[in-house]
Amino acid sequence: MEELQVVCVKEDKTGEITHIGGYWGEDGEMCIVSKDDAIDQLIDGEVEYYVVHQGKYAEVVPYDDDTHLRTKKDGVIGNNLSSLPLC
Repeated sequence: MEELQVVCVKEDKTGEITHIGGYWGEDGEMCIVSKDDAIDQLIDGEVEYYVVHQGKYAEVVPYDDDTHLRTKKDGVIGNNLSSLPLC
């Protein structure tokens, strides 16, 4: 399973995360993945996405009947994805 660090997000007008991004491409270029594709990849076990915040690792997981993304609780903040900059 490939492990990919998420470094940014895209949001809709309501603040809902629609995409996640990281430097996963060939030669380390920025890649953006839709929330739906990321959820499918996580459920299928193809990829493990994670966030590093304040030195702590937090795994990205689907929730709310697999319709949204968030991070597992790590004792820092509720959802580390929300703390990331916009892509």
